[in-house]
Amino acid sequence: MRLSVIVTTYRRHRHLIRAMVSTFLQNIDQEDADFEVIVANDDPDERAVVEQIVQVAAQETGYPGDVRVISRRQEEVAGVAASRNRAMEAARGDFLLFLDDDDFLMPGALASFASLIATREGDFFYANHVHVIEDADLNEITRIRKIQQDISYDELLVMNRIPIGSFVIARQAVRHLFDESYSSLEDWVFLLDNLRGATMVRGDFDAVTIGHSIAQGYTHRNRDGGAARFVENVCRLYVRHPSSKVVEARRQVLAGVELPSVERLFVPHGTKAMAAEVPRVLSTRQGRFLIVNQEETIQRS
Repeated sequence: MRLSVIVTTYRRHRHLIRAMVSTFLQNIDQEDADFEVIVANDDPDERAVVEQIVQVAAQETGYPGDVRVISRRQEEVAGVAASRNRAMEAARGDFLLFLDDDDFLMPGALASFASLIATREGDFFYANHVHVIEDADLNEITRIRKIQQDISYDELLVMNRIPIGSFVIARQAVRHLFDESYSSLEDWVFLLDNLRGATMVRGDFDAVTIGHSIAQGYTHRNRDGGAARFVENVCRLYVRHPSSKVVEARRQVLAGVELPSVERLFVPHGTKAMAAEVPRVLSTRQGRFLIVNQEETIQRS
């Protein structure tokens, strides 16, 4: 069994060094499995730098295995979803693990996943994760350990609690690539697109540490219009995967997000909005509204 570790990166050199070292230091018994590493670089101008970082990290850690760097060409689509898709096309593994450059694997994570795969039947394997808040120099300020519980597909329809880096998915279970039209939540969309009917297996071990920089703003969803974009993508996802089972739970999620006020919603001769804005949740003095389809229909929520 081969596991492909796909690391996406964009202009975060110090973070990438840490992510690569954490990956190269993983030990897996060759009788159980082996792994390859694919680094998907999303900045064509940084190709040489990224290749040098990966090469030096491999040499310093004594990593003897297979590692490749795939850099986006200028004419190709940018973004983390597109980077992961290009790496998946090049991957040779039976199972895939995705890692962002500002995150890093816990010691023994890949061996634990390999053991779980060998002893349990499933298409999707997930484990615990740790959130670390850091300053600009990557000094840890605080950490929060998340112990996973059994998560059902219906629960994923409401909110994603399985972050990138904390799961491994079987290559044969991937029916849909990452949707490159999403500016955020593309990992959640990927899970919902591929896990309906899949067997999900939980492992009781720490898989990944997820880094959050206070220099970039830890509450990133609430700055520079981030809350509105977050809700827009959540609504697109809810429309993409409708479910009568979780309507009330979804309403609670949307109700808990603070949205910016909207100056203009109503136009003469009807309640309409530009098609380019759908689906979107808008908060006005008249209430909260969900623009739900390309016919520019607005429904009160």
